Amino acid sequence: MSAAPWAAHFGLSRTPFGKSIAAKDLFARQAHAEAIARISFCVVESALGVVTGDVGAGKTVALRAAVASLDPTRHQVIYIANPAFGTRGLYVTIVRALGAQPRYLKAELMAQASDLLAAETAERHRRVVVICDEAHLLEPAQLEELRLLTNTEMDSASPFAGILAGQPTLNRQLRMGMFAALDQRIATRFTIKPMELPPPGRTSSTTPAPRKPSPSSPGTDHARPEPPAAAPATVMTPAIAARARQLAAQAEHRRAVAEFRARHAADQQARLNALLLEAIAALASLLGEPAPQARPAASSQ
Repeated sequence: MSAAPWAAHFGLSRTPFGKSIAAKDLFARQAHAEAIARISFCVVESALGVVTGDVGAGKTVALRAAVASLDPTRHQVIYIANPAFGTRGLYVTIVRALGAQPRYLKAELMAQASDLLAAETAERHRRVVVICDEAHLLEPAQLEELRLLTNTEMDSASPFAGILAGQPTLNRQLRMGMFAALDQRIATRFTIKPMELPPPGRTSSTTPAPRKPSPSSPGTDHARPEPPAAAPATVMTPAIAARARQLAAQAEHRRAVAEFRARHAADQQARLNALLLEAIAALASLLGEPAPQARPAASSQ
């Protein structure tokens, strides 16, 4: 196919900044590299991962780059672009992607999906990767079905790797108490930040702009003193980057556990207060007296 007239006018083979960019030609930045690394970790460990970001941050681009690095003979990727198909649609999508005809009854369909997922690992030696884009549109029942699909071998293994990609509202939804069981199964979370421009006067965020040499004074042997050189940037080796990611994941896990315990304690205290008030009201009714009411705090004179 020949290039568009406006592209050929400037000597280009295709229109620049299009959507169909090969993974190897994508602009490499730290946020995308981190997202791809976390997605790859979930694929290797058959774990659940969450990737969030604002509209246009590059979530789908990161998914496409991560999938491009997978061996198609050892991985079966099931990509869900629109999850607005209900709970049955989740099983139908998995069954059709694995090459079978979905059964009519939902109970049989659920068993069929579980058998096909197990067969991919045990018989074909391929790892299934379920990627759900626009995951913030998933209904609560769909999230619960997704959690139940990860139960296999008495909850000692997962038959697939799952990636949920969506807008930041997905994180707030998963933090709700009704999704506590699914939330604790998520192995890693990452939020893709918007791209930032380098500071003025710098060619990049770590490389200072070149300075002009200071001229020496004529007739003297002493040159004008120059400002001290900038300290060299720290080299981010793979070992340091892996350790940093491990520490970040541990900190995120501790923060999630602390938030869950705080919510659990608040719920327990609220239920205890409600039971105490009911007991006081019942005792007051047995004694034939009105239930005690809280007295307003005395104002200071």
